[in-house]
Amino acid sequence: MEETTTSVTQETTPLTPETIEIKHLLDAGVHLGHQTKLWNPMMKPYIFDKRNGIHIIDISKTLLLLKRALNFITQIVAEGRKILFVGTKKQAQQTIKEAALSCGQFYVTERWIGGTLTNAQTVRSSVKRLAELEEMEKNGEFEKMSKKQASRFKHELARLRRNLSGIVNMTELPGALFVVDTNKDMTAVKEANKIGIPVVAIVDTNCDPTMVDYVIPGNDDAVRSIKFIVDLVVSAIKKGAAEYEKLAAREIIEAEEKPSEVKVEVKKEEEEKKTKRAEKPSRKARPGTTPGRRGRPPAGQSPRPRKTHRKTEKSHTENQTQTAKTESTPQ
Repeated sequence: MEETTTSVTQETTPLTPETIEIKHLLDAGVHLGHQTKLWNPMMKPYIFDKRNGIHIIDISKTLLLLKRALNFITQIVAEGRKILFVGTKKQAQQTIKEAALSCGQFYVTERWIGGTLTNAQTVRSSVKRLAELEEMEKNGEFEKMSKKQASRFKHELARLRRNLSGIVNMTELPGALFVVDTNKDMTAVKEANKIGIPVVAIVDTNCDPTMVDYVIPGNDDAVRSIKFIVDLVVSAIKKGAAEYEKLAAREIIEAEEKPSEVKVEVKKEEEEKKTKRAEKPSRKARPGTTPGRRGRPPAGQSPRPRKTHRKTEKSHTENQTQTAKTESTPQ
């Protein structure tokens, strides 16, 4: 009975990057690749063997690279940046949408619109159009139109919702892309490579790993394999979000404490200045003056004659002598 309870607890406990093991990857079927005739030679370093015409992925390398990719995702989210999930293949659509919504990230599951990353202005105009149509629907304007015109607007609204619902709030470029199938969503990978956005992707034996920054060699066709890896990505994102919240809270507390510290320092400086002024000796008054009336004689006394500069008196005497000589000279 105890053994059964232990096994159930282990199965229900969510896996984390620290607790995943090779047996978990094997149970999810991550090691199963494509048919040998469909392989991409660039995937040779990640292939262990081939059985019954199917390539077997080296699961030990998958484990190491998966942990590396998850740590990177945690770091990106901890810096306050977002992850864009991309999975337009049928097996991944529902899993990707649910995962992105559960951790507050962006997603594309229907069709990758060309220029989503490289021409963001065009995409924002489509988002603006979506908002306009939703406002028209909310105000009941479709009911006032003709059936043909209303039908046209409704089809446009449904198309925009289908393609843009996951990136409506994406006002800036994401910190990284998580792609399920790089062959299916090659346009997204190329756009990310063009503008330097890191790509994390599940790479099967028929894909090119050279276009991916963080390769996760694995089965990108089985729903169970996709869900297993995506759940680990969600766990890594939530961990990074928790770290980001802690850092933001710490910065807010420090910002609130800093002004009070500055006020205390200013107060201390003012007190020191007052102390220095009190300790500084007062200037002695000159003879014939009273303190507070600098340069003025006491009441009842006539002001002292103003001293003339010696140089000025000497020049004045020389001028008088020269004038006397000129007058005494006979003409």
